[in-house]
Amino acid sequence: MSCSLHKGPVDPNPMLKTAMSDYLNKDPRSKDKYHYDVTSVTYFEEPSFYICEFKIRMTNAMATQNERKVDTTGAMKVKIDKNFKIISRYY
Repeated sequence: MSCSLHKGPVDPNPMLKTAMSDYLNKDPRSKDKYHYDVTSVTYFEEPSFYICEFKIRMTNAMATQNERKVDTTGAMKVKIDKNFKIISRYY
């Protein structure tokens, strides 16, 4: 007989948001040009990966005098493995 507490399932929401934010913000092509904020995630769990749809807010990091300020939102659908390391984008 054991008196240990049984832990419930772990919510992957924060880990999915962090993985996607790291993926977008550490891209060398847009690292200094744009900043991405993951606002929400909807996911479906498969045996070896998650199918996710993220709501993303994109802004440009610095607007120069000749450049216009970018502030937009959109959706991205991705597949993320259970280790949160491999991300494959659908759109």
